[in-house]
Amino acid sequence: MQDLFVTLKPYFLFLHAIGFIVGLGSAIVADTLFFRFLKDLRISKEEEYILSYVGRLVIIGLIVLLISGIGIFLSDPVKYLASSKFLTKMAIVVVIAINGFLLHRYLAPRLTLIEWDKGAHAKNRRARKMAAALGAVSSTSWFSALLLGYLRSIPFTFGQAFWCYILLLLCAIGVSQILENYFARQMDHVFEVFDPFKDNE
Repeated sequence: MQDLFVTLKPYFLFLHAIGFIVGLGSAIVADTLFFRFLKDLRISKEEEYILSYVGRLVIIGLIVLLISGIGIFLSDPVKYLASSKFLTKMAIVVVIAINGFLLHRYLAPRLTLIEWDKGAHAKNRRARKMAAALGAVSSTSWFSALLLGYLRSIPFTFGQAFWCYILLLLCAIGVSQILENYFARQMDHVFEVFDPFKDNE
């Protein structure tokens, strides 16, 4: 059985690369469009549909990545179980899968609520903070997996490499929350200076 996976390994490697291209490319497009769409301080139904469509491409890339990764692993299980680089990369892919599930099951239905008008500013703060955090996890994870795929090996054990990745995630999430807080303060200032709901004196 293993001989079959050894024979198919070049095809699995090709699919693995395609999965990265589709997944990472779609994730970058989704993040870019998300912040571009928020220039008018809201996500419309049409923009929500576009983001959901791009999100499906991310899922397709992820599925291809998982299937091809399993195929590569089965071509030489002993070798890959001893590879901290491979194990770390596949652990990151699992994190991407969990993060994608949260994005599409929790956040996607709430995209149209993420707006910065006077009435929704405070009410939707939680959704905005979640969007920023999940976006940071997605981008950081895809680029981390891509970097590991590029390297031939890493001078760390699986545990050490994975904890470095977790630390990187925490830093990325922290930065995303700082940026969200900064943007929220900017919006607070805008509402103080110009309040369309306040009677003109």
